[in-house]
Amino acid sequence: MRTPNYKAGWLIPGKVAALTHFHAEITREDMAGVLTETMALLKDVKDTFHIIIDNRVAPLDRIYTLEELQKASVVLNHPLLEYVVIVKPDHLELEEEEMTIHSAGNVHLKNVSSIQEAAGFLCSVDADPDIDLAFFG
Repeated sequence: MRTPNYKAGWLIPGKVAALTHFHAEITREDMAGVLTETMALLKDVKDTFHIIIDNRVAPLDRIYTLEELQKASVVLNHPLLEYVVIVKPDHLELEEEEMTIHSAGNVHLKNVSSIQEAAGFLCSVDADPDIDLAFFG
């Protein structure tokens, strides 16, 4: 049996969730596993929260808009979700337009270039600076 190529969990319980992949071979089973585990994490959320999505090794060919992401994943339409911070794939560059914050309803998307930048951004919009970056390996 193949080892799952993802990790989903809380960086700050109930406040900052994170998703990451270990290598670029991401299967449909990995995507389904991410969705299932993330939905399980969010079932007991009682207050606004944020998600960091680590796409550094993802084999994407472009940066996706918030609207495209929300159509692809029900998680990104959660009524208590505030910020989605996406770390871009290492092989892509962010254009100026992609670096601005985009909003749809109460959800805001921020694309960044590194895990450290993602944590720094969330610390700037939320008072809790205790994000453990060891989660990302």
